[in-house]
Amino acid sequence: MKPLHLPHTSDAWSNYWKKGFSTTFVSDETDTYSGATRDHWLEVFSHLNVGNSVVDLGTGNGAILEIGISSVGADQKQLTWIAVDYADLANSKFYRGHPEIQVHDHTSIEDTPLADESVDLAVSQFGFEYSDTEKASIELSRFLAPGARFRAAIHHADSSISLHSKSALQQIAWCQRSELTQTSVKLLRRLVS
Repeated sequence: MKPLHLPHTSDAWSNYWKKGFSTTFVSDETDTYSGATRDHWLEVFSHLNVGNSVVDLGTGNGAILEIGISSVGADQKQLTWIAVDYADLANSKFYRGHPEIQVHDHTSIEDTPLADESVDLAVSQFGFEYSDTEKASIELSRFLAPGARFRAAIHHADSSISLHSKSALQQIAWCQRSELTQTSVKLLRRLVS
């Protein structure tokens, strides 16, 4: 009997980003954040100084870094841009077009290769909240330089994403209690053997 392969979460995100999407909330690869979301990040990046180092945690296809790089224009060459994500970003068109970005894919937010006190600004949009936030906070305190800033956008408890996720988790728990999952796995194993 062949072993049943169930994809790891990083595989799912790797496959999603390979499709060329910039964000998780849009319908095609040309869309990116706009309106209040873009304005928020433009304000965050407006405080950068020459020589600063910026890391995007849970970066995906770089939509937040794109806002940062475009906001600083010619000054971008005097900044260090870093992308951290546990997904495979090797096929990302964005990163291929921005070789100045140091990409650390297959990397968790809780355990980065960043040097101690080396980052002046850490950002994360819908990434940090999916880490082990206690361990990730310890990691942040290690690599953030004195006076550095951290800005994250997260889903609030009553957001549609959070409510949908709670409902999905309740459905998964029901399936697990009903032994539907185990029965389905047995059936799939028989079908692939």
